[in-house]
Amino acid sequence: MKKAILLLGFFVFGVQSSFSQGDIVLGVNVGLPTGDVKDYSNFDVGADVAYLFGLAEIVKVGPTAGYMHFF
Repeated sequence: MKKAILLLGFFVFGVQSSFSQGDIVLGVNVGLPTGDVKDYSNFDVGADVAYLFGLAEIVKVGPTAGYMHFF
């Protein structure tokens, strides 16, 4: 049990130190399809997550992943 708690502590410390170098951005979006898509769908919901690194005070870049589901 002590080993599991110690391992969890090292994991949490490692995650916190890696997150301090960048910003995690979470987003949720909804929309109404337009164009040809509106023939097949009438509503969509999506979620995005990004990990951004600061290049300057006003510029951040990084990978982004997202998912959208059309109803």
